[in-house]
Amino acid sequence: MSAIGYIYTVILVLCLVESSQTAALDGACTVDGNCTTNAVCTTGLCKCNTGFVANTGNTDCLAKVALDGECTIDAQCTITTNAGKCTGSKCACSTGYVANSGATACLATAALDGACTIDAQCTITTNAGKCTATKCACSTGYVANSGTTACLATAALDGACTIDAQCTITTNAGKCTATKCACSTGYSANAGKTTCIADGALGGTCLNDAACTGTTNAVCAASKCTCKANYIANTAGTACIADGALGGTCLNDNACTGTTHANVCTASKCMCKTNYSANTAGTACIAPGALKGTCSANTDCTGTANAGNCTTYMCECNAGYTANTDETACSLGMMILAAPWMLLMMVMTTSLSKL
Repeated sequence: MSAIGYIYTVILVLCLVESSQTAALDGACTVDGNCTTNAVCTTGLCKCNTGFVANTGNTDCLAKVALDGECTIDAQCTITTNAGKCTGSKCACSTGYVANSGATACLATAALDGACTIDAQCTITTNAGKCTATKCACSTGYVANSGTTACLATAALDGACTIDAQCTITTNAGKCTATKCACSTGYSANAGKTTCIADGALGGTCLNDAACTGTTNAVCAASKCTCKANYIANTAGTACIADGALGGTCLNDNACTGTTHANVCTASKCMCKTNYSANTAGTACIAPGALKGTCSANTDCTGTANAGNCTTYMCECNAGYTANTDETACSLGMMILAAPWMLLMMVMTTSLSKL
């Protein structure tokens, strides 16, 4: 081989070797084949192909992925708008955005009263975590302030407040007075400040005896309706009980004559005798096995017709039946409703027969 031929051979080999080497990203190239996987030769340099991005070391091309797809760097998370973070090896929404329920889109977070479609968007305002009627609203137990800029905790009677709307826990305590929840107009707080009592009712405010019309046997004393002499308030503070009656005061058993079967004086109060229990209203003593009486099984409940269910050790009406007001009988619901219609039908039939 001549010297010239040898030189040409060397040059050819070098060219072949160069063309077979793989260029790194941003490395020089002449054809796509010079570049690493998923990269192409663009204006003489290797660049990642469409749908791919360079890794941190600029040595490899990584596929772009959608929200919730697997990733290693933030730059991969560009397919879904506003999903620009790689968290826990998965594409997540950027700061200020949250994924929708199907993890197919990133929705902007919103403040109280801001537009939303799901609860998860309502994160800007503390405790405003509900999306109601396409707007962020306060979570249960909170109400919006007057400017709709913050959620304030609801409060019970005598609890801390800044606006009336917070005072919703205690019935009829709808006023915020001197930074505390107070009873609404026409009501006053009981001694323990746990409930609001209507004016004129037992424990409520009054000007004279005539104002105490809300509770039988109550009179006005020290501007409060209280039970008159020989009467005592029941445990709930809703009624006045005569001395000697169930729940009333007594000195001994002989004094308990006001309520049948309540002839036992215990702790200075008349109580039901053994095996009898007080009804819900505390006005009568119920025999075992009767409606509202004690029981241990359904078979014990034989004292009242259609009250054969022993529930929590108490006889209750059978399915389809309801207790009457004084809890002495169980009535069939359909019969109660049907009676007026039956009467109407009888009147119509009689009228038609006379035509």
